[in-house]
Amino acid sequence: MTRGEWPATAPTGLVLGAVVVNWNDLDRSLACLGSACSNSEAVIPILVDNGSEARHQLNAQNGFSGIMPGLELVRLEANRGYAAGLNAGAARAFDLGATHVLLLNNDLEFELNAITVLLKASLQHPDSILAPVVAYADRPTVIWGAGGTVQRPWMENHHLHQGEAVARATSGVVEWASGCALLASKAVWEKVGPWDERYFLYEEDIDWCLRAAARGVTTWCVAESVFRHEVSRTAGRVLTDPTVLYYGCRNTHRLALIHNRGWAIKGWVVLTAAWSLLKAGLRLALFRSRRHDPLHRARCRALLDFLRGRFGPAPAMEPGPGIGSTAEAMIA
Repeated sequence: MTRGEWPATAPTGLVLGAVVVNWNDLDRSLACLGSACSNSEAVIPILVDNGSEARHQLNAQNGFSGIMPGLELVRLEANRGYAAGLNAGAARAFDLGATHVLLLNNDLEFELNAITVLLKASLQHPDSILAPVVAYADRPTVIWGAGGTVQRPWMENHHLHQGEAVARATSGVVEWASGCALLASKAVWEKVGPWDERYFLYEEDIDWCLRAAARGVTTWCVAESVFRHEVSRTAGRVLTDPTVLYYGCRNTHRLALIHNRGWAIKGWVVLTAAWSLLKAGLRLALFRSRRHDPLHRARCRALLDFLRGRFGPAPAMEPGPGIGSTAEAMIA
């Protein structure tokens, strides 16, 4: 079925809660929600403010609902991470009668009827998480991701069809899809459960999709639905930003511990992390340059926190060479 064969009218009886998590980027978050509302019918726009600074918050006393018809505001007093923001937004959506939730990064654009296409697909695949093909915003004919793969035991993950033409995308089951845009019915959400807030940032979407698969819920990429994504400015900075490196290292080890089967492999994951930490610690003790390397220290802290079971937000870290504040990396 081609994109043109999909009717623009949303399926009768389906109500969609579109959830955007805002952290100090209000204008873009509102623009994304407004675009979602104009892309499909029966959309409840839900803005989750994740502990933004006062100047980036909507003020309920100032009639914020006049900005967008039906706008719902969920306010978290502190930045609790991307997963916590989505969980709060989804809970509000279902309380308001939504049959489905669409979890969105705030930097998305939508091709014509892209959201309606996902809703239509959800009727064909009622026991699945639905994901669009995600193209680059500045190169809308090129795929950024159409689902992804995971290679065990170390949970190496890759986007499928990255760099290929959008027109060549095909629909089908994938191991996981980016948390920048995922749709799930209320029944699927209740079966899989909320996102794991302990990740705080990065890898929580992979965890959710793998957890879903273990419960018999597939992740389905819908080629006829195309979203456009301004790929995160923090993407590709794992080797230059201590905070991003910290989350990547710590959370990848957590993924490997949880989603590998068998105590032998799980034990190997823990022992490998301990051995890596021991070697890194020795380098800190023996080499002055390592003691002043924020990236090396971030990796040591990530391994230590994984081994002692500390999750949630990263500790304060010194920026790496040439890197400014890492605050922008604290929420996707």
